[in-house]
Parts: sequence; structure tokens; C-alpha cells
Amino acid sequence: MPANETFARIKAHFLRIRALPPDERSIATAALEDAAVRAEVISLLDNDCEDTGFLRARPQTVTAPPPDAHGPPPLVGAVLLERFEVLAMVGEGGFGWVFWGHDRARDEPVAVKVSKPITDATVVEDVLAAFEREGVALAALARRSPHIVEYRDVGAWRDAGGRRHPFIVMEWLAGPTLAALSRDRPAGERWTLDEAMSLLQEVADGLTVVHAHGVAHRDLKPSNVLCVPGPDGAVLKLVDFGAAKIAAERARGFESTGRQVGMLTFDYAAPELLSRVYGATGPWTDVFALAMMLTELMLGRHPWGGLDTLTTMARITDLAARPTPGALGVQVEPPVEAVMARALAVEASARYPDACTFWQALTAARRGEPTDLTPRGPLARMLAGLRRRT
Repeated sequence: MPANETFARIKAHFLRIRALPPDERSIATAALEDAAVRAEVISLLDNDCEDTGFLRARPQTVTAPPPDAHGPPPLVGAVLLERFEVLAMVGEGGFGWVFWGHDRARDEPVAVKVSKPITDATVVEDVLAAFEREGVALAALARRSPHIVEYRDVGAWRDAGGRRHPFIVMEWLAGPTLAALSRDRPAGERWTLDEAMSLLQEVADGLTVVHAHGVAHRDLKPSNVLCVPGPDGAVLKLVDFGAAKIAAERARGFESTGRQVGMLTFDYAAPELLSRVYGATGPWTDVFALAMMLTELMLGRHPWGGLDTLTTMARITDLAARPTPGALGVQVEPPVEAVMARALAVEASARYPDACTFWQALTAARRGEPTDLTPRGPLARMLAGLRRRT
């Protein structure tokens, strides 16, 4: 069947089933005979309805009122850059809205991410420029790694009032997140270091390419890693890069909302995302999150699991409460624990500078080979000196 006919069928089934009551949707999707069409429809419905923090369900509509300071722009029905047709809004994140669209040039579904308005006129141009630069940079990076979401184009759409809404167009990816997969495993199941590293190897590979080109994700977490089916097996892909979030943070400051500070999710957040007292954000921020994901797998639960927001924030920056496997009762070799301790250091400058350096050190420690564990940063050097004197 031609690709355009397949896309039309997916669109028709998605819109039809979305209109059904929630308890009837699973029956309707199961009745779809074409497995490929069924998988795409299920993916669209999951993104449309699931409250994940990154995507939060909102009412769907084909028409929308004039945009205001808080609502999404009326993009549905628009054709961006004379190529990307916007079909429906499927979710809202901390920094913007996500729309489902159609790439007319390649006859494929796409995701369109639109930035929320920046009200501070003194930084708005810088924010918009940073948003557009990220799209350009990541479009080039995706060609260098199969583990980075493919960015198609960037631009800015103007509403009836003349306000600019910068957007990034990306490939539409169908597949569960690592967060969804982890929910399916038995509660408390622990992974060995080898198993955890094997699972996250592709994440480390993608970050290595990103960091080598001066880009940091800044919001790495299991829900931002998709497991995408492919002809040679599933492939992990990094999505939802955070340069736009950090740029918007400069304009709006921190805004507390549940377990988030503005656009920040606490569970994998490095200390510098809470306060610049601990250093600037960068690739080392992703090192912290990657190490947290490893600890979680080896521990069988999240290190901060069950803690309230204020306690979690305190733990993130507590020198005596580093979430390393050994500190939480997991038996690991001392060199491995030392590598994880450096990756999870409070001070940003004390950590490994990028994912490649961290992963190489961890691989060497696992094999019993020498690793570079020289303390980094003024705080780390001070603590090392105190240890030597005691």
C-alpha cells in the first residue's frame, strides 16, 4: 500500500478512536487488522492520553480561540514552512506544546514542538535564537548517531496578533519509553552492573556524540529515552533535548509545580539545575543523570523513591547522601563505586566532563583496569585534602 494511503488510514483511525470513551479504545485498536497501522495508532493514543509529566493530556480541538499568555497557539490546520501540516495537539511539556503533524515532502508523520511565550522582553530574542540554534545543531547531530531523534527543520510561526512562536519539527517516534519499560519489570528487581551498562550503552553512545559537539541534553531521564522498533531490533533514541528549557529558564526563573521546578524534573536532576552555586550546566549534568539511571537499575528502585519534594531537593545537594550503588547497599567493587561517586558529585566541576569520559572510566573499573580518579574542582580537592589529613 502506498505510504500516503497508510498515513491517511492511521490519521482516520486515530481521530475515530480518540473520540471513543476511554474504556472502549483498547477494543477498537485491537480490532485493527494491519499491525503497523495498529502500532502507530496505539503510539498516538498513548501520547495523546497518558499523563507522563513530559506530555500532559489536554483537550483536543480542531479550532482554537485566539492565543493568550498561557494557552497553546491555534496551530492545528496550519502548514509550516509550506511542508509540515499540523493535525492535532498531543501534549504539553514544561517549555511548550507538542503537535502531531504530516511531512508532505516525505509523506511521514512528524512531531512539532512549539515554545511557550517568553514574557520578558529583555531576553526574548536570546531565547528564540537559542531555541532555533538547538534545532539546527541537533539536525546535524542526528546524522552522526542513530540514537538521537532526527530533527527536520526549525522556524517561527506568527499568530493573528503578530506574536512569534518558534518551533522544531522532528521525526515521529513510535515505541515505549525506558520509564514505561521499567514499570513492567518486577518491583525491586535488581540488575547487575553488566546488565545495566548493556541496557544504557546506546544512551551513552548518543550522549557521546552530543557532548563531542558541545551540546548537552540537560533533561536526561528514562521518559526521554524511547525504545524504537527497527528492522534489526529495537534502538534507543534520546528525545526532548533541553537547550530551550534552559533558555526559557533564564527568562522566567524557577516556578515550583509539584515535583518540578519550572521545567525541571527532580528525580534525575543534578545539583546545578537547582542552583548555579554548584556550577554551570553542561555535559557533566547529563553524566549525573546517566549515573542516577545506573544506580536505579542496580538498586531495583529509584534512590529518591517515596521522598517528598523538599527532602529530595535536600538529598540532591547533600555531600553525605550521594546516591551511589555502594552507599545504598549494592555490592560493587571499590573502583566502580569510586567512578560512580565522581559521576554523582555535588559540585559540577568535580564530575567527569562528558559521557564518553565517564563511560570509559566505568568500563575500565568494571574490568579491573586503572581509572583516572583525580579529584576535580575546588570543593573536591578540599575534601580530598581533609581525607588525607585524617
